[in-house]
Amino acid sequence: LVINGAGTGNDLWRYNSPELMPGLTAHIAYSSQNTTANTNAYTDFGVKYAPDMIEGLTLGYAVGEDNAIAGTGSFDLSTMYVKYVYGPVTVGYQESEKEGNNASNTDEFQAFGITYAVTEDISVGFAESTVDLGSSATDQVTQNVSFSYTMGGMSVTGSFIDQENSGGSTAA
Repeated sequence: LVINGAGTGNDLWRYNSPELMPGLTAHIAYSSQNTTANTNAYTDFGVKYAPDMIEGLTLGYAVGEDNAIAGTGSFDLSTMYVKYVYGPVTVGYQESEKEGNNASNTDEFQAFGITYAVTEDISVGFAESTVDLGSSATDQVTQNVSFSYTMGGMSVTGSFIDQENSGGSTAA
């Protein structure tokens, strides 16, 4: 779980725990963004749980704080997801939030997806996501249809993506 794409780059320290109890792992991450532009840090903590009693179910949750963008204050970050695999079908749902110091600095993200393994070699999928940018009155909506074919060590993949209101702009 990397929260909202944050916590990547240079000087990132991350610890992934071994299994703490059956199906439960955790991680913690820290980055000291020490550059000329900023001297702030990023931290997050997350857990992933795959209970034995419900085969195929995985739950994840993470929270963090990002102080790495100079002049914008700090952001409280959170994300959660649920994924369920049943035979050839995988279904997933995720919600994330980046909460800033005012409404225009607060963004929300929701996504769901489903994939179907037609055979061991062929898969198809559909996903849709919505980004509610606090700085825009219009939501960015993305839909994706994808496919893949694998034979040995070679894969052929493709996707058709439709995105409306890119970056919250009705002109994009």
